Amino acid sequence: MDEATRRSILLVNILTAFVFGLTTITSAVLSDRMGRRRVLIAGTVFGIAAGLLAFQIMQPGSAASFFAGVSILMIALGIPYGPAAAYLPELFKTRYRYTGTGMGYNLAGILGGGAPLLLAPPLAERYGGMGVAWYLSALGVISTLYLLRLKETRGVQIEIPEATAAEPA
Repeated sequence: MDEATRRSILLVNILTAFVFGLTTITSAVLSDRMGRRRVLIAGTVFGIAAGLLAFQIMQPGSAASFFAGVSILMIALGIPYGPAAAYLPELFKTRYRYTGTGMGYNLAGILGGGAPLLLAPPLAERYGGMGVAWYLSALGVISTLYLLRLKETRGVQIEIPEATAAEPA
């Protein structure tokens, strides 16, 4: 890889990090207004198409097509990332919130972050970039199906745990 290509990739990564950040902030604000589950579902549905679209766009191999493709993927990641920090704790009763959130977040990081790193190389080798695209789209379908089974938490009154004997009244 020559120096110009390395610089282009670095620049694209920096710029798409801003795309991710802006998308995350925007989706977090929208989740406060429209509902967390609704924004999460919109993100996962967008993610279904984003994987396929991004890898098609990146096929020419230019810096501009790489930027466009990675930007689409960063938007697909940023939309659900914004409301996730509020939604995940709200799924658990107050008594279990810290443990449930910690376990859920860390297991998702291990499975969601580790599995693609193990599966993408053989998929790319056998089917090219589109194999990875189909895998990402399948993850979007699975995520959407699970979100459809969960409840909306925006505006739900958070319970106040009863005082225990050890706590002062």
